[in-house]
Amino acid sequence: MTVNESARTTAAAGAVAAPSAAFAGRPLAQSVPKAHSAMTGPVLAVVSHPVSDYAAWRPVYDSAEPIRQKAGVTGAEVFHDPNDPNRLVIIHRFETVEAAQGLLSDPDLKTAMTKGGVTAPPTVIIATGHSGGNRAGLGPVLAVISHPVKDLASWRVAYAAAEPIRKKAGITGAEVFQDPQNANNVVIIHRFKSVSDAREFIADPDLKAAMAKGGVSALPTSVIAVKN
Repeated sequence: MTVNESARTTAAAGAVAAPSAAFAGRPLAQSVPKAHSAMTGPVLAVVSHPVSDYAAWRPVYDSAEPIRQKAGVTGAEVFHDPNDPNRLVIIHRFETVEAAQGLLSDPDLKTAMTKGGVTAPPTVIIATGHSGGNRAGLGPVLAVISHPVKDLASWRVAYAAAEPIRKKAGITGAEVFQDPQNANNVVIIHRFKSVSDAREFIADPDLKAAMAKGGVSALPTSVIAVKN
């Protein structure tokens, strides 16, 4: 579940990439959540980890709903690596960064993870500042791209100008977030109808050019996952 897919190279497998150095400090040995139907909340936690058996993990995840409710989770979705159903990506939404951190540090969550058969410490990206855009129900495939930029305001101009590239790729939804500790560390969530569409987008030379124009200052990491 840790396949790095640089947005400047051709995506080879499409799985979960560890966060870039810009998001260091987020690998935490704590997180197991559930898929609410809602997709609201300006704070995002993207949690990636392998499990021994998804079929055994899922009932434990579902039974942990009271833990998520206690933490103030406002929306959640579960995805998996397109090449391995036991490599998971879970997205939780919150109203505050403190709520996200509270869930990740909850001892009850650690216990649930152990019971569910999580086989390695998860990696976590926390991001905030949802910019709007389309999302709910738009595409079963998720691509999470994280990278630093030289200047957020300049990057946003270039990102907006790249809308034709996203349309060409068949993107069905897009959101932009930032690292709460550094707004120039960006997290973008794109939705697609298929894994092949996501991989083609990441490999598109026009995207590479747009990233360079926007001042992306390090190779991005990307996660491609399919909704369960």
